Amino acid sequence: MIESGIIVVNKAKDMTSHDCVGIIRRALKIKRVGHTGTLDPMATGVLPICVGKATKIADYISTGEKEYVAGFKLGEKTDTLDITGNVIKRSEVNVSIEEFTDAVNSFKGIIKQVPPMYSAKKIKGKKLYELAREGIEIEREPVIIEIPEIEVKKCDFENNEFEIRVVCSKGTYIRSLIDDLGEKLGCFAVMTSLTRTRSGIFSLSDSKVIDIMEVKKNGSSVMAKNFISVDKVFDGYKKLILPYNHEIRFKNGIKIVVKELGISGNEDDFLRVYSTTGEFLALGTFVYDEAQRLVLKSVKSFY
Repeated sequence: MIESGIIVVNKAKDMTSHDCVGIIRRALKIKRVGHTGTLDPMATGVLPICVGKATKIADYISTGEKEYVAGFKLGEKTDTLDITGNVIKRSEVNVSIEEFTDAVNSFKGIIKQVPPMYSAKKIKGKKLYELAREGIEIEREPVIIEIPEIEVKKCDFENNEFEIRVVCSKGTYIRSLIDDLGEKLGCFAVMTSLTRTRSGIFSLSDSKVIDIMEVKKNGSSVMAKNFISVDKVFDGYKKLILPYNHEIRFKNGIKIVVKELGISGNEDDFLRVYSTTGEFLALGTFVYDEAQRLVLKSVKSFY
């Protein structure tokens, strides 16, 4: 019986992130299931879903870097900034390959971006897309995002069809990025397709990624062999196995003096903490206590 862990699905087009959660919840008969960040209904690709105690680390996964491959065309603008919306503007396209490439590359680095009205972002407790559907548009403050990598994947000037790969920080809206690109080129641009190829450490090329429609068809059997343990998220941190007596104290919330463990460390170091039987107990860190002793404390427990 699956009780806790991560399932990484390849979301199908026209399906919401909440739809995917519902499929897994019904298949496993477990209520405690949650996704790690909304993926547009028209988008496909990597969607990590947390089950049981793994829901505690949803924020750790959602804050990770993302990678997308996006298709778009020049010469049109819609109210949703993608092809699911209504065309509100059209323009002639007169752009050279050099101008196009330079414009794409200009978005690399730390930039400001205004969230689109058709998004799940909340302002004063209400989602923007709910306001947009009521015909209400409100002023949105620009947010700072980072795009470490951006590259052109496809250029078809004859049909005005293009494709880019983008590596970006949390909170980046690819629809808005493409819209801004159109503005920079002096014409309009609208997103036609979107695939998330990576979310944090989880990539579409990983063998553990399963098609959400396969989950819907075969249920828990297809998930069991592709279940990912919670500690996988913290693979980059050092591993610490606690002796049994310290394990009991640690589980009772007692900070363990690092010297007693016979190891060295620095303040704010993070570790994966395990029991002698190999159970993943917690994400831990080193801090100084009132007596200025370096101690191990739990940041996020899973026992």
